[in-house]
Amino acid sequence: MGKSLNTTAAATVDRYDAGSEFVPPGPPPRRPAAPAAGDHASAGAAPAGRAPATPAPAAAPAEFTTEQLEQLRALLAPAPAAPAPALTYAAPSPNPLADVAPPAGGGAVAYVGAEPEVYHPDSGYSFVRDAFFARVEGDLEAAERFSRWQRQLNSYADVVEADRRRRGRRFGTGSAYAVDTRAGQPDIIPPGYRGDLLIEPDVPARPILSRLRSLRVTLADATPFSVPRRGAFSGVGDHTEGTAHVASGTMTTDEITVSPKAISGAYEVSRELVDSSNPAIDLLAWSSMIEEYDNDAEAYAWTRIVGAQLDKVGGTVLAALTPVTTINTAALLEAQLVAFYTNRLRPGSFAASGPEFFTAVDGFKDTTGRALYPQIGPANANGQTTVSENDYGIVVKSVPHVLSAAGGANGADQNLIIRERDILVGESAVRRFRFEEVGGPGIIKIALWAYQSVTRFQAFGARLLDLDATNP
Repeated sequence: MGKSLNTTAAATVDRYDAGSEFVPPGPPPRRPAAPAAGDHASAGAAPAGRAPATPAPAAAPAEFTTEQLEQLRALLAPAPAAPAPALTYAAPSPNPLADVAPPAGGGAVAYVGAEPEVYHPDSGYSFVRDAFFARVEGDLEAAERFSRWQRQLNSYADVVEADRRRRGRRFGTGSAYAVDTRAGQPDIIPPGYRGDLLIEPDVPARPILSRLRSLRVTLADATPFSVPRRGAFSGVGDHTEGTAHVASGTMTTDEITVSPKAISGAYEVSRELVDSSNPAIDLLAWSSMIEEYDNDAEAYAWTRIVGAQLDKVGGTVLAALTPVTTINTAALLEAQLVAFYTNRLRPGSFAASGPEFFTAVDGFKDTTGRALYPQIGPANANGQTTVSENDYGIVVKSVPHVLSAAGGANGADQNLIIRERDILVGESAVRRFRFEEVGGPGIIKIALWAYQSVTRFQAFGARLLDLDATNP
């Protein structure tokens, strides 16, 4: 394609073809000099016998000014390529409409969407198989797929974290957006319920009955039975020579009647509650009933040990215990332990103390303020305090004192010294019943049944102490 230039009178460019060779302007070329005689190798020399051809006169080249040459170069120069726009990578965001701040200094923003997942139902690959073959077989393709899948996971986690931070900056403090809380949306967060963390009450495991192990019988029913008691024998004396023996003596015997009693309990609950409760309501009810059974059994044991015992025909054989009052010092307590031995001729096995009496014993001190029953390193003391994870006991003259609430309100400031082999304990297995259709299919009844008895065999088999004289 030809281009025309407006030139001055000094020179004119008629036409320039893009395919022709460009000859820069300059002085006309010189004509070659005639070859010397005999020089046939010079250019333009005619062969022998011929006259040399006359060359065509050369066309006068066009002459350009400097300004025209610059215009020509500008026309012939290729168009410069457009500069590539600066690209800014924007990680794929869960919110495709999320605002992305433009890069510093301007430039275009490219949104890069997420590539297809490596492992999906229609991919035909298994990440388990690829992981195995990449590690064991050295499969490079499997290793590349597995590595790309891991990068996708990491990239997604980074995108979620970046989006969270960006949203935090966008909706942070001071913005026009309100911050919602659990109090503002209580309906979308249901309350949790951890039935597996059920809190059970801390109840001592029968401090009196658990220590009465020597005389125990298993009851099958409530039939009363008698236990014979051997009394004193008179008829032994100095022998008189020549006689057969001293006069025949006598031996007294009697019987203690043991009268078991029946224990029962029941709890009714709807079938809907049993079927839908968590934890199971029937198990909770059973645990609560056993707890009350143990508490009542302890109170029954205290009452039977302290009260009067009857013989077979119903007459009084062993009178009720009379409390020894005003036992408010360590010396008085230790004197009563000695008195128990002098009357029974056997030491007490243990002592059950009410809360007030137990606290008083724990606080007994000498005149210098030193604890008389210390916990650590007792020296020149008549006892010691022992503490374990679930028990706290005070040993006074080798007799353990345990805490017991079996005496009730009147027993709070009392102490009952007991010899284990003088108390008979009868108890049956606690049987559990569940009735599915009592009163119809919608009501379930849970019940227990047991027999028990506690009997004191010796008049001095127990001794009752009182911290003060306010209670009978």
